[in-house]
Amino acid sequence: MVNPIVKSSIQKLIESAESEGKSGENFSLIKLDDLNKVFRNKLPEWLIQFYRNVPIYGLEITTKYTDSEDDEDYIDMGFLNIEGIISEATELYPGIALLDKGYLCIGYDTLGTGDQIYISLDEGENPPVYQIYHDVSEQPDEILSAKRLIANSLSELFNNAKVT
Repeated sequence: MVNPIVKSSIQKLIESAESEGKSGENFSLIKLDDLNKVFRNKLPEWLIQFYRNVPIYGLEITTKYTDSEDDEDYIDMGFLNIEGIISEATELYPGIALLDKGYLCIGYDTLGTGDQIYISLDEGENPPVYQIYHDVSEQPDEILSAKRLIANSLSELFNNAKVT
């Protein structure tokens, strides 16, 4: 079951997108099974239900970094499809290095920097959202030491985001 706070916050974002004539898509069970295999069957049930029931992939948002006092310090991001998530985890750095650390790439920086958007599967049902830089290292601990906090939780990300 999806955390009720996450569910409420994403519903508001989806409604906002729909009011602007924009929509995303949800993931099929077959594709989610493929993703779960890549993550060695460690995807939490809440995340499977989230991706199964929330039409998020294909949406793009903008949000301010939580850790910034600069009102102009925003990130524009899009949500990846299953193929993109799998590619990030199996073909690209830092995803390859972070797979065993339980980090899942959920999105991309729409400016094309290659500094993707991640959550940790080990940080609960409403995890923080990070931007992880692609050119830091190939060593997981070094990569993670340079991550940047976008939002303290998924619900905070969804509550603060504007659909673009």
